[in-house]
Amino acid sequence: MTETNPRSPADESAEFQGGEPLADDPPAGLTIAATELGYYASFRFCSRCAWVRLHVKDLPFQGFPGIFSSIDRYNKLLVQNHFLREDRPPEWLAAIGDVREFVRPPHWSAFKAVDSQTGVTVRGEADAIFRCTDGSYAIVDYKTSRYNPAYRSMFRAYRAQLNVYAYIAERVGLSPVSRLSLVYMEPATGEETAEEPKLVHGQGFSMDFHARVVPVDLEPERLVTPLLRQAARIYDMPAPPPGRNNCRDCEAMGRLLKALG
Repeated sequence: MTETNPRSPADESAEFQGGEPLADDPPAGLTIAATELGYYASFRFCSRCAWVRLHVKDLPFQGFPGIFSSIDRYNKLLVQNHFLREDRPPEWLAAIGDVREFVRPPHWSAFKAVDSQTGVTVRGEADAIFRCTDGSYAIVDYKTSRYNPAYRSMFRAYRAQLNVYAYIAERVGLSPVSRLSLVYMEPATGEETAEEPKLVHGQGFSMDFHARVVPVDLEPERLVTPLLRQAARIYDMPAPPPGRNNCRDCEAMGRLLKALG
């Protein structure tokens, strides 16, 4: 949920790690996306897969359904337009706190920071940034999915991603950051909802989304630098390290290589 032109996370990650560097980029070293760094915090993290993702460009079978990019962009535009029209966020965002100003999130090409300890550049683009009544900033990330607290691995990745945004914001002048929130846009697709006649109209049908705001602990200094240090260590390895036991991606890669002979 980042750019005006819909892009997939795979597109974003590939852009960050390949191609010609921008004029103001550091001349060498690793540049990694916030979404990619979030993977390092998940329980499913595998060092071998991470090495491949850093060193192999344009991995196969990485298609991302365009409809999700369209929904994400639409979500952001709805919130932005509501704020500009009503001078306040929608009611379903009230849980993020008292905000007074909508801040247009910087494009990922400008929203970046170089970690002084590792030399790694991290960048991304927040879905929404608001300035609060006390002058601090709230950063929001929208997820088009249902919230399930049992999915702890995914939440850890999302938590890291949001803290990366806070880490960058503090270094590009959007400071201080006081709160982080995940906003799950849960599709209303139950059987009872499908019986509503008003959802069917002459051009097709409508689908409602119900927002669930989940606060995220603000701890960028504790979370981000260790992840960047881990990414730098893996990036500098001349060959891929051993994979995680029972890693499904490593197993799939093994079957692929075996099939290809």
